Amino acid sequence: MKRKKRNRNPHAPSIALCMIVKNEAANLERCLKTVQPLVSEINIVDTGSTDNTIEIARRNGASVQAEQWMNDYSRPRNTSLKMASADWILVLDADETLDSDAIATIRVAVRKPGIAGYVLPTRNYMDDSSVANFVPNDGSCELARAFKGWVESRKVRLFRRRPGIQFEGEIHEVIGPSIRRANGRTEFLDAVVHHFGFLAPVGSLKEKTRKMAALAEAKCAGRNGNCQAHYELGVISAKLDNLEKAESCFRKAIALRYDFALAHYDLAVVLARMGRNEEAVSEYRSTLKLDPNNADALCNLAVCLQKLHCDKDAEETYRSLLEKHPLDTRGWNNLGALLASAGRLTEAEQSFENAVRIDPDFSLSLQNLESIRTLRAGRANQSDASAKHPIQTVGASSPSGTAPSSDSVGANSFARFLPSELLTPKIMNSRRDFLHEPNAYQSHGRNELRPYTHESRNPVGARFIAPDARWLRLCRAENSAASMAGKNSPTLALIMIVKDEQDNLSELLPAISSCFDEIVIVDTGSSDKTVEIAQTFTEKVFHFAWNDDFSAARNFALSKARSDWILWLDADDRMKPEDVSLMKVHISSANKAFLLKVVSSAGGADAAEFIQLRLFPNLVGIAWEGRIHEQILPSMKRKGLEFELLAEASIIHTGYNDANILKKKTLRNIALLEKEQECRPDDSNVLHHLAQAYAIMGDIDKAIEVSETLVHILREHPISEFLTSAINRLIQWNLFKRDIDTAHEWCKRLLAMEPQNRLLRFFMGEIHYRKELFDEAIDWFTQFCAAKETIGLTPVPWAALDANAHNYLGLAFKQTGRREDARAEWRTAIHLGAKVEAYKNLALMCLEDGNAPEAESALRAALERGYSDADIWNNLGVALARAHRFIEAADAFRKALFLDPSNAAMRGNLDRIEHETRRQLSLNMIVRDEEKNLPEILAPIANLFDEIIIVDTGSKDNTVAIAEQFGARVIRHRWNDNFADARNAALNASTGKWVFWLDADDRIEPRAVRTLRKFIE
Repeated sequence: MKRKKRNRNPHAPSIALCMIVKNEAANLERCLKTVQPLVSEINIVDTGSTDNTIEIARRNGASVQAEQWMNDYSRPRNTSLKMASADWILVLDADETLDSDAIATIRVAVRKPGIAGYVLPTRNYMDDSSVANFVPNDGSCELARAFKGWVESRKVRLFRRRPGIQFEGEIHEVIGPSIRRANGRTEFLDAVVHHFGFLAPVGSLKEKTRKMAALAEAKCAGRNGNCQAHYELGVISAKLDNLEKAESCFRKAIALRYDFALAHYDLAVVLARMGRNEEAVSEYRSTLKLDPNNADALCNLAVCLQKLHCDKDAEETYRSLLEKHPLDTRGWNNLGALLASAGRLTEAEQSFENAVRIDPDFSLSLQNLESIRTLRAGRANQSDASAKHPIQTVGASSPSGTAPSSDSVGANSFARFLPSELLTPKIMNSRRDFLHEPNAYQSHGRNELRPYTHESRNPVGARFIAPDARWLRLCRAENSAASMAGKNSPTLALIMIVKDEQDNLSELLPAISSCFDEIVIVDTGSSDKTVEIAQTFTEKVFHFAWNDDFSAARNFALSKARSDWILWLDADDRMKPEDVSLMKVHISSANKAFLLKVVSSAGGADAAEFIQLRLFPNLVGIAWEGRIHEQILPSMKRKGLEFELLAEASIIHTGYNDANILKKKTLRNIALLEKEQECRPDDSNVLHHLAQAYAIMGDIDKAIEVSETLVHILREHPISEFLTSAINRLIQWNLFKRDIDTAHEWCKRLLAMEPQNRLLRFFMGEIHYRKELFDEAIDWFTQFCAAKETIGLTPVPWAALDANAHNYLGLAFKQTGRREDARAEWRTAIHLGAKVEAYKNLALMCLEDGNAPEAESALRAALERGYSDADIWNNLGVALARAHRFIEAADAFRKALFLDPSNAAMRGNLDRIEHETRRQLSLNMIVRDEEKNLPEILAPIANLFDEIIIVDTGSKDNTVAIAEQFGARVIRHRWNDNFADARNAALNASTGKWVFWLDADDRIEPRAVRTLRKFIE
């Protein structure tokens, strides 16, 4: 019976399920039952089923259309989209089901305006816990309770039905690129899809993989210059244990895009599997240059270094891994094995203990811990120590997973342990469309490891197992006892108030918890595992009923502390243990408190620094005041305490890094600040933060109104930082509104009050530049750059302002004809971390001055920094065209037009360059087994030709790969003892107006090619 297309709620957006199937009788009904409460129509394209798949589909109300399989997954996917009439599309495979909780989530999501699609998480169930990013099963899905766990992947599965939105790619088909081209916005949606495809019999999985390999080969043949195509073929080849092929594919991908971190990583894995550990080390290091926090690469690098007997380097690498990922059990286990092999048994035992505390079920570390304790206690003879339970690293070198025994006694009974690497490549991160099979490849029958990666250290649904609290308290007690030896050192407590901060606590506390004599954590109503995690670090975890009053919660925490000194942190703060140690040196006197430097943001040019009172003596009468943006300074002033800046120690505040979290916090703060303003209408602190909150939310008029009120209130008071900050904000916000005259009046007023104010000089420079008074602007910006940076109670992004000031100086110098000075200022701005404008300004001047190479360098540097807009690509195209690199120029102009399709000037540039390309010079060659000659002939001259056409007549060496590295288009030609046929094949493929042919054993000087170009032009 055909399912009637209807919408249960006429006012709700409708959703269609679209699928492609073949012989899915065993799975299809299970899938459809999970989505029927959600969707109004089901559209299925069958690509050749021979079982009763179609009958099951129609019985469950699906519209079914048969289509011949054409070795292209996108074709039937797009056919299913054409069948749909609903507002939204949901895409599933037959071996997947939709979580029951996802239905309500999706119904809410499709009502949200401005969103073109949603990225959904997929749980790929399996029993192999060694796979990268494996998450133990939490039992939340009844269908999956029999399996050990899953690996999560993400891709766009839910999207609006719109013309032009369609799947792309013969294999690993994706919808995301077409959404992005339509300027559509996608967001992550926590609506879980359960995938059971990896549980199929090994034989069927391998057969499916072989079919995927054939499709991937065809994709590479058609897209020789596509790095992703070669990478995908490499992944599939490795999955089939064709390691030589995988190596070749990964190298081709890297040759096309050197910053392809995943390709470097997977190449390293393959090289290590082939026993080429020195080469693997090089590739792992290349990975880490591009992705320094890659836990898998760090672990595997250390493993390879051990195999090469570089134990010191291996130990440093393991320690680097554990510094960045302190809950990585394999790191602790492997470090313990390394230390044991060096006879450092006490340290080794501690490492194994750490691994077991993090994961009490980690059998390998439990066994290692038992072995080393038995040996240290002298209760085991040589045979017991070395043969029964030898110390093992994660993924030992032998297939059984055991390390070799030794003929030595004592520490030397731990043979050199050769841990094997992770054999599962990393899953692509959530900002991309994932591969169709997110688990890339696995090596069956090997002892592989599940890592905890930096990105998913505590995934949704995973059981968090924190270090044992008794061990952490013991460490603190030992540290405290050590610090008190010889003198009566004051004790230090950390106090915090938290709510739903399980992830932040897991990052903050492991690194610094042992530095404190006491930790007090007050929870104000968490619904996650915050309390459980906090209790692993301290017994002093208290509940406080939230009453919209931060001071009340902080004072409650303060009342529970018994130490001599207090440091307060928020869960989204970060601090280094050495900075805590530095503070403990200074807390010898109770008549002062300390201000610490706080850096908002993750760092870089956008970081804003300010000082805040964080460290103080625990004296009666000290308390926070104010419902929101609470202050402790007033009570300390009443106690007569002195204040000192501890400049060497700093706190990184990460709470502003996520835009959504910032918006949520700001809306909360506005509600509390407005309530506080009703009680204290003249409070400077309240008005200061309320104005800033309005500005963050984009209500500049309200921000100006509140700041003007604050200035009016403080007009009769001595000059304070609240007053100068308010005026600086008024200048900034009026400039934002383009009210230059009002901004200038506020500048004059502040100049009379505080003539040395550094920030004022920046604003005066900007105002004079906008008024086209360039000499005056140069003077003010020069003063700003020469003035000393000052850090106060208000966050100021000095690094960003420094870079921006030099960018403005470049603009002003250019306007006054001082072009070399302008060029120097833009270079300085870029060095200081300037945003994209400095790169674009420098490149534009270089183009105006005829310096295309420097223009190209500046624009490519901008692209490497992640900046990408139409102007950059257009100007890069101009630079390349002036260097006669017409094919590259055309590609740059196409990218510019992709970002700005209606730009007539860019369209004209592309038309002109395509015309030029057709008029220019092609190089033709026919080759066979010329891997030695090709680099010699092409390296000096390749960039002087507009295209290179190489006909290969059957090479068995690396000729083809080398040709492609030089940008050549390679045509494979079956040799038929006819040179003319081969040469004509190259000639027919050429698009240049002029053709120049060479043999691989010919040589020609670059100046000769330039002469040819001048002749034909």
